[in-house]
Amino acid sequence: MTDEIVETKKVAQEVAKDTALEVNEKFGIFLAKVFGEPIKTVTGMLDDSLKTRRWERAVRLMDRVQEINNDRGIEGKEIYLCHQSLQFLLLKMLP
Repeated sequence: MTDEIVETKKVAQEVAKDTALEVNEKFGIFLAKVFGEPIKTVTGMLDDSLKTRRWERAVRLMDRVQEINNDRGIEGKEIYLCHQSLQFLLLKMLP
């Protein structure tokens, strides 16, 4: 091959590479626009569902502790939890 043909081949490869990169970038932007918002929405729904489940479990735990306190004759509305993370969770979730 002559130098001119080799040089033309190199230029053509570079142009093809640049075009492929551009196409990939545009396709990535398209996918982000099409699927980005639905993914955020679904993730938010899952997060809400998990928060609701945690809250329901915390309320059931409080009810159970109150039941045990009533069975033992312990009066009052304060419920002491021995586990600090449960206490934090309940304080964070309750109004």
